[in-house]
Amino acid sequence: MAFPLLKLIVLRTHRVKELKAFYTMLGVEFVEERHGTGPVHYAGAIGSAVLEIYPLPKGAPDPDKSLRLGFAVSNVRSIASAVGSTGIRIGPSERNNPVVVIKDPDDRVIELTQQ
Repeated sequence: MAFPLLKLIVLRTHRVKELKAFYTMLGVEFVEERHGTGPVHYAGAIGSAVLEIYPLPKGAPDPDKSLRLGFAVSNVRSIASAVGSTGIRIGPSERNNPVVVIKDPDDRVIELTQQ
């Protein structure tokens, strides 16, 4: 049986610029998009999937912080150093393998492992 492939992740936020900068530090290259009369947003490839960052409407509650993402990156130490220098929290992993755990500007937990 074939498993489905993840094709799209959409993050909605009040902090579009900060989120774009954060995920750019992880290696995602974004392009600005707008579909019809929809909002300007950013899209970038993460493997075979697309990560999109959309603005939340004014007055909308803060985004869900329970989403947890994991990325395999080729330069986990340099990313952790860059992220740490911006004041973003880096914490220990709950796993046995070497993982760097950080939080994005919306407080979502992000796990980085060495590729």
